[in-house]
Amino acid sequence: GAAGGKCLDYFGKKFNFKNKIYSDTGSEQIRLAKQAFKNEFHYIECGAQNVDRILNDPIYESKNKDGAKEENENLDLFISINSIQYCSPIMLEDFFDKISKVKTKTLLLISEPIELDFLLREDIFMSRKYKGFNFKYDFFLRKAKIKILKKEIYNILESRKDKYFRNIGSYILIAEIN
Repeated sequence: GAAGGKCLDYFGKKFNFKNKIYSDTGSEQIRLAKQAFKNEFHYIECGAQNVDRILNDPIYESKNKDGAKEENENLDLFISINSIQYCSPIMLEDFFDKISKVKTKTLLLISEPIELDFLLREDIFMSRKYKGFNFKYDFFLRKAKIKILKKEIYNILESRKDKYFRNIGSYILIAEIN
C-alpha cells in the first residue's frame, strides 16, 4: 500500500529511483494517485498477498535484468504504510514468503498501527476493532528469514481523550533482504 504516494514520491526523488511502482488494493486510490502524480509511477492494483504481481511485472523484471548503472539502481524499496494490517495472518505470511525470495538488495519499510496492550500478550496476531489486525511483524519477518535492521514502537496518540485511540501506537520496522 503506497499510502497516497507521498512517501514513494519522497524516497523516489531522494534516492533517484528510476522505476517507481505504486500499488494499492482499490481502484479509487489508484485513480487519486494518478491524478496527483501523473506518470511518476507505474500503477498496479493488488494487495500485499499478491506482491508477486509486482515482482513479475515487466517494469520490475526489466529493471532487475538490465543490470544497474548507478548505485541506487541495485536497491529496491517496498513500503507498507497502514496497509498490511488488513491482511489475514495467512496473507501476511504469504506476503513475507514471496518478498523474501527477491534476488536484489531490497529494503522493506513497514509503518502500521498497533494496539499497544496487544504487545504485552504472547499472541503473534489478534483481530482489531476496525477491520485490521495487530501483528508482531518481527515474528513474521524472522520466520521468512528477513533481516530486521530497526524496530520502533511509538505511542503517538497518548494525549487523545478517547481511551481506545490512546492505546494505538505505530509499529515501525525497517528490514533488509539480500
